[in-house]
Amino acid sequence: MAMKIKLIIVFALTAVLLILLAVPGSADRVSQGDSGLNLGSGSQTSKDIAEPLPVATREWYFELLTDVTGANEGAGDAAAWGFDYGVKAINETGGVRGVSVRWAVRDTASDQAKAASEMTTVVESTDPKVLLVFGPIEPFEYKAAAPAFSSAHIPAIGNADGDTLQNFAGYAISIAAAPGETAGKAVSSWISHDSSIQKVALIYDSSVGSLRDNAERAKAVITEAGLSVAVTVEASGDTFDAAGVAGAAYGTDADAYYIDLTGDGNKRVVEQLVYMNGDVAPSVLMGSLDASVVQLPEIAALNSEKVYIWSEFDPEADAEKRLLFDTAFDAAIGNGRYYNIAADYCQAASFVCQAVEELGLTGDPARAAEERDQLSAYMRDCAQVSTPLGVYSTSGGAKIATSRLFQIKDGKFVNIP
Repeated sequence: MAMKIKLIIVFALTAVLLILLAVPGSADRVSQGDSGLNLGSGSQTSKDIAEPLPVATREWYFELLTDVTGANEGAGDAAAWGFDYGVKAINETGGVRGVSVRWAVRDTASDQAKAASEMTTVVESTDPKVLLVFGPIEPFEYKAAAPAFSSAHIPAIGNADGDTLQNFAGYAISIAAAPGETAGKAVSSWISHDSSIQKVALIYDSSVGSLRDNAERAKAVITEAGLSVAVTVEASGDTFDAAGVAGAAYGTDADAYYIDLTGDGNKRVVEQLVYMNGDVAPSVLMGSLDASVVQLPEIAALNSEKVYIWSEFDPEADAEKRLLFDTAFDAAIGNGRYYNIAADYCQAASFVCQAVEELGLTGDPARAAEERDQLSAYMRDCAQVSTPLGVYSTSGGAKIATSRLFQIKDGKFVNIP
């Protein structure tokens, strides 16, 4: 009798096991058993790691909205040139996910209505589907175009002001860092590293809006630190009298100078200040907006630890790449007022390349809406973007330049943490 009961139990267990093996997925659960616990809750098997989908496009296609004609034609040309420079660099190194980039330009003609119309044409186009739009390059044009790209869920990198970033938060990304913020950080670091600074003379180009904003922020930081502004000297254009500007600042009781001028103005004024101080360089902080790489050796040759410069790129590590860009820019554009626009759009090309690579986007038209949303989210809050012309991050769609403070030591620029 006992033997019969044992046989019945064996048959019953065998039947249960056969039923379990017949249920889809149950074998995996049985076989993993305790081993899953031993791996830990955060572990992943090879099945859990998603491989990026293959690229589904023969080429990445973008459209740039810029001012080919109109009042802002010079700035528009610089944007197109800078973007082309960046795209060529990408294609020369293998493209994006192994696929080359092609782009086309649309003329916004420095006109709000034209900018809105061109953007509408872009978003309504179905062949090819654009993953992202670059431009418009002017804030008032960008604002006019924002309803079109935002309603279509197409991210656009352009020159967006704060209101536009907020009102069209999903897809508006600003290509330019807010003027003044990096200058303010540089001034704060500068005065904290030199206790002899008590009164500062501000020297800047009043004809350039971004430089005016930089000076205003610098002034605010100086007063917030309990220091004072001895004098404000405004110089306009590239042909100002450097000796006269330096003399106006030197004639005060300033013991330090903040200088942010276009062209080679920084270098020319510093040379005059050094001359007036008996070849002993005063404490000087130079803004980086138009500090050409070719000027840096001459500035470093002052060999004074009281001379500082703030920059988005490392004058030592990045100088060769920056010099190539500067040389090409001078040959093609030649107007230093548009230098930052060209650099911004060159950086933007690298930004998008990095985003597509890291997200593993495919360019598949059937997944266009999904990938546009992925791209928008990435670019609005990116930890760090690495480009040949500097490093920056984004927050809320606004570009944040990681400008750093450098001090001259032994004829070289040394980064101050």
